[in-house]
Amino acid sequence: MGNIFQLRLRQPPVVCAVFSNSLLSWTGRWFTLLLAVLLTGCAFLPSDGPSAQRINEHADQTTEATPYQIVPITGKVVQVLQKSESASSDSGLSTLASPPAKAVREEGTFRVTGLGNLPPPLRQKITAGDTLNITIFESGGGLFGPLVPNNPQAPQTGSTTLPPQVVDESGQITVPFVGRVDASGKTAYEIEQEIVVKLKNKVINPQAIVSVAERKGGDLVSVTGDVKASITIPIPLSGLHLLEALTAAGGAIGDPHIAKVTVLRGSQARTDSLAGVFSDATKNIALQPGDTVVVRSDPWTYLAFGAMLKPFTFAFSKPDLTLADAMATAGGADDSRAYPTIYLYRLEPTRFVKQMGVHPVDPSAPTTPIIYNLDLTTPQGFFLAQRFAMRNKDIVYFSNASSVGVLKLFGLINAVTAPARTGFATGVQGATGINNINN
Repeated sequence: MGNIFQLRLRQPPVVCAVFSNSLLSWTGRWFTLLLAVLLTGCAFLPSDGPSAQRINEHADQTTEATPYQIVPITGKVVQVLQKSESASSDSGLSTLASPPAKAVREEGTFRVTGLGNLPPPLRQKITAGDTLNITIFESGGGLFGPLVPNNPQAPQTGSTTLPPQVVDESGQITVPFVGRVDASGKTAYEIEQEIVVKLKNKVINPQAIVSVAERKGGDLVSVTGDVKASITIPIPLSGLHLLEALTAAGGAIGDPHIAKVTVLRGSQARTDSLAGVFSDATKNIALQPGDTVVVRSDPWTYLAFGAMLKPFTFAFSKPDLTLADAMATAGGADDSRAYPTIYLYRLEPTRFVKQMGVHPVDPSAPTTPIIYNLDLTTPQGFFLAQRFAMRNKDIVYFSNASSVGVLKLFGLINAVTAPARTGFATGVQGATGINNINN
């Protein structure tokens, strides 16, 4: 009986030993598999974007199917981009007054998005609906002044002011002893001359003064969109400028740097930011009858994701936002996993890419996908970030350090093997306890 009891007590250590050998064999196979995955680049591990190594490797293999190129941010690159911003500023509202030989359309800049050449404003003329004041003078009296036959010393002149004359739908007014006078499309001086000519055979030395009392004709400008009050404004003969029209509408809703002002003239249009109109007097153009001013609030944004605390879409806080501002607004990179290189994705006009000394894959394409990279391990990196201007829809990517993949792999190994290691430890402890009892 004692021998049987002793044999049963010794069976658990044997079973545990067999179990432990199987566990070690199974764990070894898993470790070998995971180690092989590590050596192949940990491609199956979760990630919020490509690593710096993968970005660079794919850039070396760029083809027409993936035509992006990597451009390090240098002083020369920043200088070319600053010049491109200045060049594109010549294609906005200012060209309505004096169109250039060839307008340039540039997308993605904060200052200007010009859409074509428009003619200069026309000279203001009287139109149907306008109200005119007319005063007529004569020498000797008669038709427009009293006769004074018993007083030869009295001045032989007379004048009369007619009731306000509204230019009718036919473009004419009525003047006593003159008849119908064409007024639409003429200036006040031209109407004066026509009245004088028609009175010469009826009065002595006639003179006329014509002035515009009120303008309610077809010389209207419409202001609409994101303004406090959409209105139509008659253009006075002295002219009407863009900012005057916007002021009459109560101003734009929202900050100037997010508001875009478009002037529609006939079948053409031009656009500028309201901030640009404020800062550049040449963009405060003279309006002409029939113009429509449309104001739209168009917040500019950029995306930031990668090795940071929380990927997000950020709005431009000012029109001249720089990469340094963008990084600070995004909260900076997560220093526990970020690689000290910032990548910025953008579609860049190909002609500017060539000026940087970069050879685009498709030189005939209007734009080229560019990934700018900024090395923050060098002291000048932050100075360059202060000079690099952000554009609408830019993507800022904080890349992960290579060690992050290794840490994730070992975390995965730990998660997979932890239950087995716990069971193994429990079995060993149980076997050791039974063996101690037997001894």
